[in-house]
Amino acid sequence: MAKVLVGVTGNIASGKSTVAQLLKDRGCALVDADVAAHELYQTNAELRLNLAQTFGEEVLSPSGEINRALLAEMVFSDKEQLERLNALVRPALFRQLHERIEALFADHDCVVVDAALIVEWGMADEMDLLVMVTAPEALRRERLMQRSGYTRVQAEQRIASQMPESDKAAKAHIVISNVGSLENLKEQITEIWREIMARRIASDTKP
Repeated sequence: MAKVLVGVTGNIASGKSTVAQLLKDRGCALVDADVAAHELYQTNAELRLNLAQTFGEEVLSPSGEINRALLAEMVFSDKEQLERLNALVRPALFRQLHERIEALFADHDCVVVDAALIVEWGMADEMDLLVMVTAPEALRRERLMQRSGYTRVQAEQRIASQMPESDKAAKAHIVISNVGSLENLKEQITEIWREIMARRIASDTKP
């Protein structure tokens, strides 16, 4: 069968990573953009230097690692700072994501990219299938406060820093709502899986 690249996106605390993991459980390979970014902070000395020069030496721990919590506090309260961070990280992260996608397609017919910023990065058109996971803002705020221990202000800053859900949904092939139980979410995964299989078969039958 043909190979299919699936993007799973959604704003913070929407449950996109749960959806991506459920697709992995179905047999897709998974590329997690958050994991890739974390590894870049650990392994890319040039990036760490650029971050320290841009945001101050305080973003480096005594051992030379990026203090991600401090960096997050700096950028999520200031849109311009967030844009600076994205501009510094994006080129190296893009290279890493594309390298991983290419490597995984050597052994898998389906690769899922789990990333909140697929649309913002301009990667939506690269996806054979783009899935958008949604949840009401109030529910996402509550999840952030319970899951991550954020204050209400911290949770709202992170939500406000992202593109509106409606703008992302307009780019998606499939939009699913994550407001119910895990079983309800799994039922929606079944529909996504059918669409993945249909696209793999359709690609094979094209002249």
